[in-house]
Amino acid sequence: GYAVFLSSREAVLALHPGRSEQAKIQRDGATPKGMAPDFVRMTLCGANSGIQSAGIDPLPGKVNYLTAGDPSQWHTDIPTYSKVEFAGVYRGVDLVYHGDQGRLEFDFLVAPNADPKAIQLQFGGAAKLEITPEGDLAVSTANGRTAFHKPVVYQQIGGQREPVTGSFTLAQNRVAGFKLGRYDHSQPLVIDPVL
Repeated sequence: GYAVFLSSREAVLALHPGRSEQAKIQRDGATPKGMAPDFVRMTLCGANSGIQSAGIDPLPGKVNYLTAGDPSQWHTDIPTYSKVEFAGVYRGVDLVYHGDQGRLEFDFLVAPNADPKAIQLQFGGAAKLEITPEGDLAVSTANGRTAFHKPVVYQQIGGQREPVTGSFTLAQNRVAGFKLGRYDHSQPLVIDPVL
């Protein structure tokens, strides 16, 4: 399993051991070496600073964070949302995070004539990045591996979803980007990888 912590320029993935390893931890009462979560920081290289976030599609529940014994530090009645948008992470590129049946999705929304090559994702804490034969981006850590599925890339043109060929690319220092086929640069573009 995994947990995700978001900010405007990075997502921190806490990758937890699988169920069989968790059962062993509970049985033994200790966390053996190699069973603690791995943390991978997916940073947007060269992203703009001062990016603001906005919740989209409010959910019915509210949450409370009651930490420590000091009520002045408590945060109560916080709204929840199904999506979080960071506008202008790159020039003409917005980023929207959302969940879908236990999977983390994040969509890069590329405005007309914006450059999707500006999108560069660095994976700090990863031991290795590789592209699988299926086109997925495999992120290896000390204790395992997770993958981002091959990106779904498309444009909405005339009310129709038009697919665009797209794949991950790799650069030095555990950086990934996207390679795209031909598309209409005068129309918005969506790049959608899934964890």
